[in-house]
Amino acid sequence: MASKKKLYKYRPKDELKVETQRTRRRTRAEPCDPAKEDTIVITYYNAPNVERLREHYEGLPGRLQSEHIDPQVPWLYGFKLDFRFR
Repeated sequence: MASKKKLYKYRPKDELKVETQRTRRRTRAEPCDPAKEDTIVITYYNAPNVERLREHYEGLPGRLQSEHIDPQVPWLYGFKLDFRFR
């Protein structure tokens, strides 16, 4: 007889702390943008076919909202995904 394991769902706290990071040294504190606190920004460097990827993925949350689609990803605890290409 196989034993059943209990799976506990991770529930984040009500207030998530968001910190910004830069590669250059900061001389003053940088406040977080409250509009971007619920967005995960993914940056691709040296991606192949960058123009084709950029037209499909850059600014994705705004385009989804304009089409009346909820941009929040449920399995990422309600965060939105936005992509950047460098």
